[in-house]
Amino acid sequence: AGERIYQSLAAAALRQLGESARVPEDSRGRAFRFARNNTIPRVPFYSLFLETDWSTALADGAIFKDRIVVIGPSAPLLQDFHPTPADKRLEGPLLHVNALAAALDGAFYRRSGSFTNAALLFFAATVSLTIVRRFRHPVLALGTTVIASAVYLGVVAGTFQFASVMLPVLYPIYTLLFSAVGCIAWNFGKERAETSRLRSTLDRYVSRNVVREILDHREDFLNSLGGTRKPMTILFSDVRGFTSFSERADAATVVEQLNEYLGEMVHLIFTHDGTVDKFMGDGIMAVWGNVHSEGAATDAANALRAALAMRDQIQTLNERWRGRGIPEFTVGIGLHHGEAIFGNMGSDEKMEPTVIGDAVNLASRVEGLTKKYGVSICITESVAALTKDQFVLRSVDLVRVVGRSAPVEIFHALARRDAQGGTTPPPWLDRYEQAVQEFRSREFDSALAGFTACGAQAPGDTLCALYAARAREFLINPPPPDWNGTEIATSK
Repeated sequence: AGERIYQSLAAAALRQLGESARVPEDSRGRAFRFARNNTIPRVPFYSLFLETDWSTALADGAIFKDRIVVIGPSAPLLQDFHPTPADKRLEGPLLHVNALAAALDGAFYRRSGSFTNAALLFFAATVSLTIVRRFRHPVLALGTTVIASAVYLGVVAGTFQFASVMLPVLYPIYTLLFSAVGCIAWNFGKERAETSRLRSTLDRYVSRNVVREILDHREDFLNSLGGTRKPMTILFSDVRGFTSFSERADAATVVEQLNEYLGEMVHLIFTHDGTVDKFMGDGIMAVWGNVHSEGAATDAANALRAALAMRDQIQTLNERWRGRGIPEFTVGIGLHHGEAIFGNMGSDEKMEPTVIGDAVNLASRVEGLTKKYGVSICITESVAALTKDQFVLRSVDLVRVVGRSAPVEIFHALARRDAQGGTTPPPWLDRYEQAVQEFRSREFDSALAGFTACGAQAPGDTLCALYAARAREFLINPPPPDWNGTEIATSK
């Protein structure tokens, strides 16, 4: 600032030519278009003094007629070379020639103004926001932003080449990319917070693994809710005599005790990867394999582990309630493995993902049999076939439940026989199973002896007492010839 400004050789030449109007006022800040390489003729100075060159190559000087000629050195020794867009080592004289040619042709570039630059920044931010709002997936949004940046670079190059306008490059691209990254990060954090809040809210009303599947695989899960038929293990549990208990007890006490019971049971179901399908007052319906399956055998084993854990936890709860003077709960649990339909059931105003089908009905019927046979857990033969190597099972009966014409083999789950918390079968179990087969084969004398012996080793066992009573009855009043050991259940 304050220093003297000297006019360039090109500006001085233009004024000498009477072309002062072609000298831009802001010549220090105007970029110009360079001529392409080898489009400006170069004539060695010594050719002017060689007769042959003058007459042939220079056409007796006609090459200079009506031309602007710049005379200057180009010897490598002088090192008068300059890096330019046209040539990395352009001779000094040609630099002046290009400046003169650009002024005569008006081949100057114009830089975009402040208003245009601000508009481009605003437009870049708007495009970035639109992309992020349109494409919710971070990778897709970022990829689209990169494509938009490449398109802008193409616009800058085209404007530079064909309109001689120099648009800003870095700041709009920075705005586009950084705005997109900022919006993606904001959306990601906001979505994570919203998902966490929604998950914690839904966990109280919908089974935890259903919530996880909905939030993690929304499209696939919602498509599957149209209805899928698959093998599942269904568990039903019910508190015996709860209706009469709820009528006698104080309402607040009933709700408090029931919530305590349901809280413990639901935790155990979730711990064993189950889904709580619904509550039916004091009853619970849980499913394995509806949302996510690890295979029929694993699903059935997880369900049976959950049932045994629930049975043990009920004993713990009863001890706690006994100390508080609260009535104890007696719970029956039934399990069945079979094909059922999982889908979204309900109306447009209220829908619920649930399981329906014959397998569900049978599991409910089996749970009802626990009261009839005086056992805590009843499972069907389908569950027994999948879990017999991992659990100690005991035959209960052949039962034709309400709604089915074929009998179902029912078993009682005693304990786990695997390494984790397992146990060995009781010593009388083999004799008991032998007695059951003898009973079904109409060998009632041997069966009675077997059940009596087992009952002596397991005092108070309801199944031994029940079978012994049946054997005595059949010894007096034999069953009809078509009898096959099936017991007919007359109620649900």
